[in-house]
Amino acid sequence: MTGPSPITERVAEMRAAMAAQGPGPAGEAFARDRADLAAGGVPAGVASPGTVLPVAELLDVHGAATTLGP
Repeated sequence: MTGPSPITERVAEMRAAMAAQGPGPAGEAFARDRADLAAGGVPAGVASPGTVLPVAELLDVHGAATTLGP
């Protein structure tokens, strides 16, 4: 008896199946957007990895206030 396949195998199978179907209009638009973002680089004002950000109040998925800090 074999156990469930590792997630990496399942992802590879999914990608292969999607590639066989072709990108379609939505996939083509997504690929163009990804290429544009890659060509443009990181926008000015974006925090780099490791930057400590100030505590800020945000709304969660239910509209309730929450914070990302302590």
